[in-house]
Amino acid sequence: MPLLETLAYVIVFFAACFSFAWVLKEKLKAQVFLRIISIVRTKKPLEFFQKFSRFHRLFKAFANLGIIIGFGSLGIDYLYGLKLSKPKRIILFIFSFAALSAIMYFIIGRNAANPLVSSNLLPIIFSFGIFGLAGFSMLLLAINAFDVIAKILTGGKALPGVAPLIPGIQIPNVPIFVPLHGWLSLLIILVVHESFHGILAAVHKIKLKSSGLVLFGFLPIGAFVEPDEKKFQAEKPVKKLQVLSVGSMSNLALFAISLGIFLLLFSVLVAPFASPQVQVISVSKTLTVEGVEIPAPAFEKLKAGDIVLELNGVKVSSIEQFSALAKQSKVLEFMLLGESGEERFETIEKASSGSIGAVFSQPLDESKINPLSILLVEFFFWLFMLNLFVAIANLLPIEPFDGGKMVKILCIPYLGFLKIPEKDKEKLIGRIFIWIVGLLLLINALPLFQF
Repeated sequence: MPLLETLAYVIVFFAACFSFAWVLKEKLKAQVFLRIISIVRTKKPLEFFQKFSRFHRLFKAFANLGIIIGFGSLGIDYLYGLKLSKPKRIILFIFSFAALSAIMYFIIGRNAANPLVSSNLLPIIFSFGIFGLAGFSMLLLAINAFDVIAKILTGGKALPGVAPLIPGIQIPNVPIFVPLHGWLSLLIILVVHESFHGILAAVHKIKLKSSGLVLFGFLPIGAFVEPDEKKFQAEKPVKKLQVLSVGSMSNLALFAISLGIFLLLFSVLVAPFASPQVQVISVSKTLTVEGVEIPAPAFEKLKAGDIVLELNGVKVSSIEQFSALAKQSKVLEFMLLGESGEERFETIEKASSGSIGAVFSQPLDESKINPLSILLVEFFFWLFMLNLFVAIANLLPIEPFDGGKMVKILCIPYLGFLKIPEKDKEKLIGRIFIWIVGLLLLINALPLFQF
């Protein structure tokens, strides 16, 4: 795109944003900062939140599930273990750790495609068992941080472990691009997240002052419910935990629903038009196995664009069939059709992580698919993906995220040996996690500045 055309788009975008913010200020009395960021407050949804208070048991159980998923055995111990004798509490902790670890293994254990994940599978699974998604995300950040440091020191190109995702904008060094309609997904996610905070506040009879949206021009960048802070801080810790946890839990529930809709729509609207062949999409140069970088087994043997005709002597016609065959053997014998039309054979032995360093897919005949079907399927794809990203990020044990407020409550019972006021314990917990998580986020962001 020519520079003048790009500049024209930027000018039009900001003109629209400034105009929209001005209208919100004049017509809705919105607070406006820097003439472009608007905070729109309203009390209209508060009555809506109150209607759900009759289902208080259901919503409390839903919020408790969020505490358990968010903080694993630590959350279970807080909810149920503190009331038990010491032997029973230890048994509960061990049982919950084993059960949660088994669940995480069932989810990712046999499908860990990322070499960094597959080579550190047990620590990752155990981190979820002990500390839930908060521990899971912290350990993934730590693993990627070591990979980033190793690659920077050796002059390699590292992938960022964290990055801003702005729908419609391709950020340099970020391999993920969210289409422009991702703003609609973010609006849905933010409204659902904050609405559930409001519902739990209503369930616990915590007064809410208002709710609203934060906008950059006409684009939603945040949502909120505003409780009476003094009343909220005076509530029992379990009630505060439930109000804080339910936002991420609602996003996880919406993730599951939108994933189910995506799979249904994909199977009906897109899958019937898949070509009966499997293609090599990309080939990595290296793999990281147990912290050591090794040459990828597929490098210089497979090429992007190759068609897999046979695998281990069996004709391949779908990605499901290919995946099933690939799991059965450590050595993979390929019969390939190159882009120039030549056939060739390649034998590749998997790395100890189970990967060969290549990505395969079943190409689609897009000429036969209705463009609206593609848009609908793509919308639900990003709706479930962004819900997962938001839920996990919000559970990070660092403020201003909800997880940063939750971890202070959850960890206080373990600091009984410190003879200091509870407020000082909260500050200590906050400092510990802000240093640990803050450093991990900083290291994971370094590849964003590699050019």
